[in-house]
Amino acid sequence: MRGLMMVRIESRRQGMMRRFLALFVVLGMMVPAAASAEVKIGIAMAKLNQGFLTLLHDALVEHANSKSDMSYKLTMADGDPAKQIEKIKEFIKSGVNTIIFHPADSDMTEEVNQLAADAGVPLVYVNRTPPQLKFPGKVAIVTSNELVAGCVQMRMLASLVNGQGKMVLLHGGADHPAAKARTEGVKEILAEKPGIEVIHEPMANRDRAEAEAIMSGLLAKGARPDIIACNNDEMAIGAINAYKKARVSLDDVVIGGTDGTPAALAEIEAGTLEVSLFQMPTSRPNAPWRMPISWQPANMRSSSTGCLTS
Repeated sequence: MRGLMMVRIESRRQGMMRRFLALFVVLGMMVPAAASAEVKIGIAMAKLNQGFLTLLHDALVEHANSKSDMSYKLTMADGDPAKQIEKIKEFIKSGVNTIIFHPADSDMTEEVNQLAADAGVPLVYVNRTPPQLKFPGKVAIVTSNELVAGCVQMRMLASLVNGQGKMVLLHGGADHPAAKARTEGVKEILAEKPGIEVIHEPMANRDRAEAEAIMSGLLAKGARPDIIACNNDEMAIGAINAYKKARVSLDDVVIGGTDGTPAALAEIEAGTLEVSLFQMPTSRPNAPWRMPISWQPANMRSSSTGCLTS
């Protein structure tokens, strides 16, 4: 029987709501003092998926609905940056006090930063860190330390195979900051594990179906990795589905994801997923969420480098 390992300190719903309690505290600080009693929030999301993004959406809406002094407008860009920019312009024209922004693409963030700054509207990034180090207006960033997530995931997976074996690394996408940082964390730990050989590093774009197709192809060619490290839970579930459909035993492979979604927790309970990361320490609920705020153009966003050693 293989050991099961998971980082999850409290329930997903509790953790998500605690994150957004912290987020709305930031919103309160960012809304100008002269604002009216009702706070108007614009929520610009890139898209939904079967996992984390739906939880993100639901937690934002649930908390906004619980506030009698807050109204909100929500738009979904369906992954289209141009559509999202137009919706943000509409938010600004309608007089929102703050915009919560989940970018469809990193390349669009500079334009949105300037739009918000020119209008004097504070901007709160969620889930996707912008590439800029300086901002022309008031900006808050609420996101996880993805580098550490990758490090912790790889340490746990390596321990389950005693530092030996062949590995498939499913990337979340070259254009996604969280996926890039998680991969960097994984590779930082791999550098310390010479007994683990990465045999494939395909891009599955954080998508369950893409991951399933990739792993189905590898299994059909006879590949039998000992480890499958995935940048998110959706890809991990896709890998599991590929094994099930190919009727290949999951007993000889350990699979890891990140996010701690309900679907991933169900796979852990079923014994098909070994690792999922949910970064929410009970002692400091907002500890893994970096919230650097650039109040002046000269201020630099804080950053973190290197994996935790403990």
